[in-house]
Amino acid sequence: MKKIYHAIKNHEQIRSRPYIAQFIKFAIIGTANTFVDFGIYFGLTRSSQFWETHYLWANFIAFVVAASSSYIFNKNWTFKDKNKRIRIQYSKFILVSAVGLSLNETILYFLVTRVGLHDLISKAMAISVVLFWNFTINKIWTFRPEVTDQNGEL
Repeated sequence: MKKIYHAIKNHEQIRSRPYIAQFIKFAIIGTANTFVDFGIYFGLTRSSQFWETHYLWANFIAFVVAASSSYIFNKNWTFKDKNKRIRIQYSKFILVSAVGLSLNETILYFLVTRVGLHDLISKAMAISVVLFWNFTINKIWTFRPEVTDQNGEL
């Protein structure tokens, strides 16, 4: 595993384009949080009739927990962000995630009710679409490096 990590990290295309390395890290964290998301969703929807019937609420709860975890790891590992204004930044992250959640819920609803796909397959497809949205907006807005003047002030 260590050899694979170093091969990827030292690959010429990745070293010359740091955003690719960030996207890979973002995807790794996203994959881990997808397991968190799916685990909570699966646990809720398969534990009782209430959550099975209210699968969109179960999806909401799972998404919020996974998004909060994602913020912490992306801030510290993916973007190596040192911004101390965590309340503002976390609010931005949650806003981006909320739009992502809206996309996720819409895609999930459409694929389950209109197309007739299984809910877990539909959820996987929705997550794939939302991944690109979340990375792009978080990179250019949430975790954008702060611009300071010559005196080091914002």
